[in-house]
Amino acid sequence: MDNSNIQVGGATKQPAKQPLDITNSALPYDFIAVPGSGDNDPLKFWYSDQYWKSDSKYHGCEMGDYDKGSRKGDCHFDCLLPVEEPPLSATEANPLPGPPIPPIGGAPSFVNTFITVTPSPTYPADTPPTYATSECKFHLRQWQKNEGPERNPTNDYDVEVTIKDGKGQFVAASGNVPALRDQSIIVKGLAKPLTITAKTVDKDPLVVEYNGISFETYSDHCTPGQKKQEGRYHDGYRDLSCKFTC
Repeated sequence: MDNSNIQVGGATKQPAKQPLDITNSALPYDFIAVPGSGDNDPLKFWYSDQYWKSDSKYHGCEMGDYDKGSRKGDCHFDCLLPVEEPPLSATEANPLPGPPIPPIGGAPSFVNTFITVTPSPTYPADTPPTYATSECKFHLRQWQKNEGPERNPTNDYDVEVTIKDGKGQFVAASGNVPALRDQSIIVKGLAKPLTITAKTVDKDPLVVEYNGISFETYSDHCTPGQKKQEGRYHDGYRDLSCKFTC
């Protein structure tokens, strides 16, 4: 549905063993849905540069209980008109679990009347590493929410990420960027994108993903761990250092 509650796409009931690319749609980019492996697992969605799950409060998701073997739910997402250079597909930071397939569209039938330069999702080619591979490290500073105009006055976390290669040489940095809940930030410079995802409250770990490997900042990948003093907030921020295979 669009913001006038008019239907602009859809798919009928069918098995969903692979990601479903809702091609029966008037939207300018592909809308992709993936169910969870269990009844109570959240669904996952991709649209343009957005990725979210069906339990995302940021996207206003509300899922009902099962009734006679099915349940209904609603989520909101941005569906702006296409631009000359399409935004980076969210599939780069949050890869699909498998190749998407076009589902059975059902009625009514919709046609995408937009012309886009680059389709979404995109699947970038591998980039040969130009840095010292093996074990890379990154340093992360996470700023707390609502810390005043000189630090972070917003309702979302800010993060700064600096990546170094296996020889300790600088590779890339994110700068100070907002980290909305459950919205991955992307740091480029390695052969694959490094993504960092913030959660809800200060004590929550951040989630790190690189080349299909995911870990939390309270894991053995990172210093300090959950119980160590250094990882606690002071003056409105906390520092973490993590290692990973690159």
